[in-house]
Amino acid sequence: MSYRWIHVAGVDAAQGGVGRTRLDQSEINKADDFSMSTWRMLKTDDPKARVDTAELVNLIRYTGLTDKQQSAVVHRMHEKFDYELIVLDPGGGGLFVRDELREPIQRTGAEEFQVCPIITRDDEQLSGVGDPVLAFFSRADTWIKDLGLALESDSVLINKAHEVFRAALDARPQRVRFPARSEVWGQMGFGSADQMRAWLNDAQNDQGAARARAEIDLALVQMAQVGRKLDRDMKRPHQDRYGMYEYTSGEKKDAAYGMLYGYFGCWMLMQEWELSRQKDSGDEHVFSMQSV
Repeated sequence: MSYRWIHVAGVDAAQGGVGRTRLDQSEINKADDFSMSTWRMLKTDDPKARVDTAELVNLIRYTGLTDKQQSAVVHRMHEKFDYELIVLDPGGGGLFVRDELREPIQRTGAEEFQVCPIITRDDEQLSGVGDPVLAFFSRADTWIKDLGLALESDSVLINKAHEVFRAALDARPQRVRFPARSEVWGQMGFGSADQMRAWLNDAQNDQGAARARAEIDLALVQMAQVGRKLDRDMKRPHQDRYGMYEYTSGEKKDAAYGMLYGYFGCWMLMQEWELSRQKDSGDEHVFSMQSV
């Protein structure tokens, strides 16, 4: 029996920007962020073992990156972590970043480098040439359909993502782990996620482990401020025709969603491994919206 760490990424792409050098500080703080989280899990070849815990080990966030620059960042991170799965939100600038991920030459503006294209499982054009680790955060994606999830709309999918993340947080013992709070905050005691984000934007060149932990702190505070959108009476959560909730926040939530997509990727792999384990043991199980 052996164990090894595998890594999963979540990417919340932003609309392709004109580059940070052409944005002043007020524009940076108003613009959407590109965020990318990195999670890790222990994978085992033990057919009886069940994996149910994931650990958030890194989170990066940039404002004002072009589509090409966002793609280059994902490729650089993939070179570092060798992701088993990358979950990308196709909304916003996600589809444009997807196109750039398929390119064998990546360009940041200051450099260019050769890569193996990052593709989806059903990319027939680059099959056998690219690395098929990309999944869209969409009910139509092959990775999600292969799990047998019955999703009537993408609103059902985002509700599912919040559901499984909350379940992992509430589990005892907790099934998600985070690093210790970053020391960069000191005694500042920020009152809002946007204040934390503005402070980090002023220190964009300060990278390293402490910065990554600070970005994770920001993502967690952003997530805590994401709530269900209320009906017009401002008393009950609004539900669509599928009975699903819409999530909103009064502050930026890009880092939180980069984190959420990454954990959902971990959950998808857990379900895939569990299906394989049960198939090998002769058990039958169907995952549904209630299966956490």
